[in-house]
Amino acid sequence: MSIESANRQYISRLQRSRTLRRLNRKLVADQCEKPMSHFISRLRRSSMSIESANRQYISRLRRSRTLRRLNRKRVSDRCEKPMLHFISQLRRNHMFMENAAHLRISRLRRNHMFMEYAAHLRINRLRRSRILRRLNRNELQTGAKNRCRILSADSGGVACL
Repeated sequence: MSIESANRQYISRLQRSRTLRRLNRKLVADQCEKPMSHFISRLRRSSMSIESANRQYISRLRRSRTLRRLNRKRVSDRCEKPMLHFISQLRRNHMFMENAAHLRISRLRRNHMFMEYAAHLRINRLRRSRILRRLNRNELQTGAKNRCRILSADSGGVACL
């Protein structure tokens, strides 16, 4: 085989592999997009604005455990499971989607305040996240009426009223 034909063969192989990479990227994007469009159409039926739906969906995905396990999960699971879980919890609590959006915004504000307070008290990051998860879980279970307050570090944690 001449050097020129070997070069041509090598270049064509490289081009094919680039095409395959592009196809794979498109496949992953499609797999992520489908659950999102399904989610938005469901929210349209439940009369929630698209902007707030997007914000809610993205914030939920950011905080979900599945994002930390990207390599071990299928793409469609990564995109849809956390939101389905959140919506089913809200249905069990008989909350409307609008109330859920307000609840999420207030919870995010409190989370931010809590993180600053805990950093000030020098509570380590793992303990902070555990306390925060417990607060959020408790708030979802009891609805918007539940308000959690952080006590001093001496008392050892959190009290919910």
